[in-house]
Amino acid sequence: MPYPELHYRWEWWLEASPERLWPLIADTNRFNRDTGLPAVQRSDGGPQQNARRNLRLSSLGIKVAWEEEPFEWMRPQRFGVVRRYRSGPTAVLRILVELQPGR
Repeated sequence: MPYPELHYRWEWWLEASPERLWPLIADTNRFNRDTGLPAVQRSDGGPQQNARRNLRLSSLGIKVAWEEEPFEWMRPQRFGVVRRYRSGPTAVLRILVELQPGR
């Protein structure tokens, strides 16, 4: 029996403009470090511009591998990515971050 899809949505109202927040929000490597995510390793042979990437990591004894589509960047409004997992507890992960000016 397949597991149900889970959808999460968070909203925050902040004083800063999208332009001021962008350098902090869009630094995904920093976010990964700050949240304790182990280093991600490439398993596809090296950097390629605008190409899908095969990545992997190991955390708490769980090996996780996935194919990551190219990020979509629309500075300073939004970014997103889709990851399709080959191993680990997740099948597909879609991330979308949107910044909108305050009211």
